[in-house]
Amino acid sequence: MRRRVDVARLDGRLNIAAMELKEIPDEVLKMYDYEFNKDHDVAWGEVVNLTRFIAADNELEAIQDEVFPDVDQDGLAQDDNMMGPQFGGIEVLDLHGNLLFDIPAGLRRLQYLTVLNLVRTSATLRSHDTNKN
Repeated sequence: MRRRVDVARLDGRLNIAAMELKEIPDEVLKMYDYEFNKDHDVAWGEVVNLTRFIAADNELEAIQDEVFPDVDQDGLAQDDNMMGPQFGGIEVLDLHGNLLFDIPAGLRRLQYLTVLNLVRTSATLRSHDTNKN
């Protein structure tokens, strides 16, 4: 897993398909966390945004909200303590062949997303708080 994440930090494409995953691993959740990755070989000047996220054919039943938080980008500029979505640059998200029953409302915030593959899942968009912008 560590090798796949390190490669993704360099080329922007993460492929964790067919690994029998039941949830998105911590290595993925923390792939842009300096403290978590400071002892790895990837230089921070070479790290790029993730554009392709392939987690197909696993055993995922849900995607944690922290992977795709439902955060308004405009509100981030006003709140210095709020963390923005680390995967906000995703263009392709492939989750086909999982056991998903819902997906985070934060997917609606992925402004560059052009391909979302949910084939062979039962996923529905998780409801969100209507008071959020």
